[in-house]
This record gives sequence, C-alpha cells and structure tokens, in this order.
Amino acid sequence: MPSLRLLATESLDPSGILPQWICPDVARLGWKTWTLPTFEAIQLLGHAAYRAMLVQVVSQLRPHVLLVLPPYDYLDLDSCAQIRNLGTRIVGLVIDDTESAMATTASDADSMGAYFDLWLTSSAAGPCARSGAKPLRWVMAPEALEIDDPRAPTHEAVMVGRHTPRRQSLAQALADSGVDLACFGAGWQNGPLTRRSRIGLFRRATTVIVLMEDRNATPIQLLEAGLLGKKLLIEDPDALARYFPEGEPRPPGFRDVQECVALFARGGSEVWRGVPTWKTLWPELVASLDLGTVPDRQQSAALDQLLASLAHLSELRGNLPGSVACFEAWMRGCPGDAGPRCGLARLAHRVGNWELTLARVREAQQRCCERRPTPVARVSLSRAAPSFGAGLGETGAVDPMLELHVLAIHALCALDRWEEAQAEVQTVPEIQRAAVRDAMLLRTDEGGVREVLEMFRRATLAT
Repeated sequence: MPSLRLLATESLDPSGILPQWICPDVARLGWKTWTLPTFEAIQLLGHAAYRAMLVQVVSQLRPHVLLVLPPYDYLDLDSCAQIRNLGTRIVGLVIDDTESAMATTASDADSMGAYFDLWLTSSAAGPCARSGAKPLRWVMAPEALEIDDPRAPTHEAVMVGRHTPRRQSLAQALADSGVDLACFGAGWQNGPLTRRSRIGLFRRATTVIVLMEDRNATPIQLLEAGLLGKKLLIEDPDALARYFPEGEPRPPGFRDVQECVALFARGGSEVWRGVPTWKTLWPELVASLDLGTVPDRQQSAALDQLLASLAHLSELRGNLPGSVACFEAWMRGCPGDAGPRCGLARLAHRVGNWELTLARVREAQQRCCERRPTPVARVSLSRAAPSFGAGLGETGAVDPMLELHVLAIHALCALDRWEEAQAEVQTVPEIQRAAVRDAMLLRTDEGGVREVLEMFRRATLAT
C-alpha cells in the first residue's frame, strides 16, 4: 500500500527559518515527506511565480497534505482551489498569531475555511484562536537543531531575551550569588544572537533560563533547550501550562527574582523529559482530515529544479551549509543525476574534505558516463560566469567531466596519493588535458604544481 505523503513548508538551510522542523518526525511515522522551501523560493521567484510553481509541484507529487505557515504561504483562493481539486488537503498553521497579518484580515473562521481544510494556531489566546483556529502546541523535530556555532562560549547559565529593568535585577542577583550567567538580546551589552549562535550557546550551557516575551507567544527557546537536554528555569510558568500536561514532570519556574535565585541556590533547575513531539500530535491532527485516494507519485521535476537553483545560488553566495542541504535534497529526488553530486564534490573540495571530494567525484563520474550528452563529451570549452550562477562549477566547463577530473586530481595530490593521481591524469582525454592542467595551476601549492605538471607531461608523451 503506498505511504501517505506530506509536502511541508520548512527550510533546508540549517541557518534558515524553521529548518527541518516537521518532515523528519513525520517521516518516522511512515509518511513520505518533502520540504517546500518557501522562505527561500519566494525571494527567488516572487509571489506569482511561486504560486504557479507550488501548484505545479503539487500536481506532480500529489501529496495527501500540504502544510503551510500563513501568512508566509502566499496562496490565493484560485491556487488553493487548484490544489484541492488535485485531492490534496491544505493545513494552515499560524505561528504566534498575536501580531499576525493573517489574523487581522480574518474576522472569523468561515473566511479562513476558504483557504485551508484545517486551520491551526500555535497561540492559545490570540486573534486566530478567537476566530476559530484550533490551538496547537508548537513542536519541532530534533533535526531542527542540527546546527552549531563552534565559537559560542560556555557558561553555567544563559538568558536570551530583550533587556528590561526586572531582568537586569535578575541577572545582577544571580551574578552576586556566584552564578556564571551570560545575557543576550536587544538592550544587553552582548547584543542579539543569530539562531546558529543561540543554539551553540544553549548547547554548551548547563542551564537555560527561558524568558517569556509574550504569554501567547510560541516558546521556541523552551523547545530548543528541552530538545538539547538542558536544565531549565522558566519565567512565568503558568503561561506555558498547556505544554506541561497534568501528571507529567515539568521544569521549575519562578515568578520573581528571589524565587529564581533560591532555585539556583538549591540546584533546582531540571531537564525537561516530556518535550512534545509530532509522534503523537501529527496523527491526532490528520485524523480529522478526509485523506482521499490520490495517485502514487514520488518525484517532482519542478521541485527538483527549484532545489537545484537554490543550491547553486547558495553556493554562489558562499552559504555552504545551505547549499549542501539543497544539493542533498535534490540528490534524494534525483538519485540518478550527476548534477547534485558534482555540486557536493565542489563544496567538499572547497572545505578541504578530500576523501569526501573523491567519493562524490566518483559517484558523479559514473552518472556522467551514463547520461552525458554526446555533443558535450570531451569538450574543453569553459563558460565561467561567476556573477550569474554556479551551475557549471568553478571552471565553467561545458563538459562536467573536466571539472571532476580537476577535483579528483587535486584531492589525490592533497592526500599524497600520487600513483592514483597519475592514473586519473591518464583518463583525461588529450583534448582536455591543457584545460585540466590550467585549472590545476590555480588549486595546488608550488610543490604540487610541479608534480601535476610532470604527470601531464608524461601522459602527453605516452599518447
């Protein structure tokens, strides 16, 4: 029996907005999942082209459920109707809807029903909840935290949130009591953090003090620190009561400075063992949807092309983690394509991971040999255009095998595997040897250049 399928808005880039927050967990429930990189795609395509692309992706994948995050879904009624006519159910989840633009344009649940088959909100008491959206505890998959800042310092306790006089008093009292505390956010001397730095800071801390900016806000930091296994102290714990079901252990909370200092003094912070997951929440949600029969599809050319575009654009901008994530997602969708493996080989080469470079090169070479167009084969021509895109790699070679030879030979030289490098040189077509040699001159140190030049000279004499 074909598995159920989900297309969900999230980021692939680990530094992006909501990276991998749901798909990995739902996949563990047996669903086939795809990431819809809305936050990146909308910047590349704009509103109209993005909507057209999304309808095309849905028509090719035919997912049972499309999960979007209004107002960051950019859907209109016409595109929603097209998606529904394909048998896909649309779930809209509004995050922190206290200030949401979507909330201000929807006076009641009926108006939202025209957009979504299931309307959810992460807030228990915001405008969307009052208009009829179903409140949902916000959760995230552990993969959302697969990011780190190795430069993040280590502290006994950290507190992240905007500066207020009350929090200044709290920080001073904890410091006076001997707690090694670091504070970050608007108004603090340390300033605000990127998501990468915040996760790195949490990862190295012993205790995270979870601050409540808004009683209706989604407690992102609570979930991040909980999934990282950190000890927690929670400001205004009553505001988060729905995250701690009756009868389950909950992290300690404080309502004033004295209570927080006293908790620290007696080692009162605790690890939260009951972090909610999609394992139980997702089946409960989809149980209310009529998931009809749709054709069994496993691939979308439109989504693959979008991922390829985002991968090359991220590479060009120097965002290597984001580029790797997009190349890997493209590779999962196109296992027989050399393109994503060529990109991953380049990125591994750029960071000096020589073994991985070779592994990706060999995978790409095999697929190039199987599917390379005849007019392209053995062509030494290059069309480098670094200001436009990275699709032809750093050499701009029309024949992708040319750059793969460059990467392989340089990696082998860096590993002092000279005999294998010599064998690789022998496989380079004579018409391409000058081009490969010239590209190599830009990549090796002085000693390596001499060795490689000698290899090319011997290979030329042998022909």
